[in-house]
Amino acid sequence: MGNLDALIQTRSLLAMMSFLAKGVEVPPEHLEQKMVLDYEIPAAQNGEEKLIPFRLRSSRNRPVNSYAAVRYLDYWYYVDNSDIDSKISLTLMVSLFRILAPSGAGQAPVVTLPSG
Repeated sequence: MGNLDALIQTRSLLAMMSFLAKGVEVPPEHLEQKMVLDYEIPAAQNGEEKLIPFRLRSSRNRPVNSYAAVRYLDYWYYVDNSDIDSKISLTLMVSLFRILAPSGAGQAPVVTLPSG
């Protein structure tokens, strides 16, 4: 058996978000106006499946069947309710963010001292 360090490589939350950002469907006019970076979404070897387990769709119209949606700069960005992989990815990112986010201001950590 080989070295486990070579098999497991951890990433920061920011690195994970940067990776998943490649799955955002950017409106063409935003690319033309150079408002965002143009990430090319890599395809798998067979050309059928995408390697990014997250798709954030965009539309001028409010999505009908969305799991989560937000309006920004006259576009709706959303995760389609039938896209299981994207729903799992989004839920995981929200959970990790909640774990790593600092607690509310002024809250001290709870210290438990043994008694007797």
